Amino acid sequence: MQSTTGRSARSRLLWAFLALMVALLPVASVQAQSNGPYRVPSIRAPQAFEGANLPPDAQPGLPPGYVPPGKLIVDTDTGVDDAAALAWLMTQSEQVDLLGVVTVAGNTTVENATENVATLLMSAGWPLEEWPVVLTGAAKPQNRKLSSTGKLIHGTDGLGYMRFALANVFSNAGKGKALKDVTAFYCSHAPSGPEADPVTILALGPLTNIAESIKKCPNEMRRYQYVVLGGNRGLGNQTPSAEYNFWQDPDSAQRVFSAGIEQLIIVPTDAFGQFALTLEDAYLLLDPTQTPLAQVIGGALAYYIGVLSLGDPSLPVSVPDPTAAMVAVFPQYFAPYDPYGFGAISEGLVKVNKGPEPEYLRGTSTIGIYAYNEPLTMIAKDKELSALYDRLLDGVTTAEDAFAKVSEWQAAVMELYAQEGPNAQVVLYPDGAAMRACFLGAFGVAGYESACPAPFVAEADAGTSTSGEAGDPSLFLPILTVE
Repeated sequence: MQSTTGRSARSRLLWAFLALMVALLPVASVQAQSNGPYRVPSIRAPQAFEGANLPPDAQPGLPPGYVPPGKLIVDTDTGVDDAAALAWLMTQSEQVDLLGVVTVAGNTTVENATENVATLLMSAGWPLEEWPVVLTGAAKPQNRKLSSTGKLIHGTDGLGYMRFALANVFSNAGKGKALKDVTAFYCSHAPSGPEADPVTILALGPLTNIAESIKKCPNEMRRYQYVVLGGNRGLGNQTPSAEYNFWQDPDSAQRVFSAGIEQLIIVPTDAFGQFALTLEDAYLLLDPTQTPLAQVIGGALAYYIGVLSLGDPSLPVSVPDPTAAMVAVFPQYFAPYDPYGFGAISEGLVKVNKGPEPEYLRGTSTIGIYAYNEPLTMIAKDKELSALYDRLLDGVTTAEDAFAKVSEWQAAVMELYAQEGPNAQVVLYPDGAAMRACFLGAFGVAGYESACPAPFVAEADAGTSTSGEAGDPSLFLPILTVE
């Protein structure tokens, strides 16, 4: 329990810090990642699939075989957007059993990432004995030095300077709690078999920890289901052609997508760019009536969004990681799968360029969607494809004869696809507006309180309920109270 003596003075100092920070934002010299959510085609709601010929155990809108958590492990390089995702997950305790949080170097150092997790758990009021397992993972990518380019938008503490600002507010009780044997943790927590309850790994940062664990226990790591934030079909967000997480550690990314994992959802830049927040949204979380957790996230987001928006309070800025968290927990609402091939999630083939040269192509990903026949040239070389077309169209002189060859062409393509099938379910068109409403509503922002889907309740548990509170919010008074 924190003493309230001196809290007023600390509150005024923190408000002064935030006011100065926001005042300086317009002179920032970095361009916003996003000018707002992209225009996307309409997607079908889960109830639209009632007449579809779904497998008997499939839920409408869910990718085949995917079971929403349940049991969840978060692998994160806890920058500002990671912290926002973790905070949102803490509000979903009726749906999510958070088994562990594993940190990795990426947006910030792995030491910062671990301390930021502790800051969030303390601000949520979780008693130390009720914390999920916290583990400190890889301090650098597999074969490269850690880039420092995340420092500007995440701050030198990785949390938009909020952890530094709150150094005297929270106790140091969480320091030293983090464990270090990440591979042993992953190898021992995998489901024991197909009948066991599924466990989901939500990977929000570089895939270094996961790739290292795949080397040690590949069979166990294949038993997890994964939701991975990374990669891009269109523009990147670190280079014109590479997304940040894959760019930081392309070797690990390629190892993961080559590991034969059956249940893997990828959320690339094209998808997470749909979820955007403004400075005005961050200010809603900074309201003095908000919980400490919301205020910490609001302060961190105020810095992050302010830098990227050049201080424009109404300019939407992409906040990637909450998109992956919401897709992991409620995919059928925010990114429904369509068995007819036109949904927000579709089967794809993902390959990552891990070559060191040229530097500007480092970490570029190629994501081909099978419904669009895009993986064809990722699997077969032009020599093989040219021979196929020459054979099919030899002697054809009319459109009618060419059309007659289409079924033969399709059969040949299916044979090629049998050589290398999908290695991921690719999120294409998530509902960014619904995600924004759910994100704000999860923290009780007025007008959005009922924006998140209701949690799933197993039949055996239908007569029971839980409070949904992430720990005891009364453990700490609101951090930013103005007196």
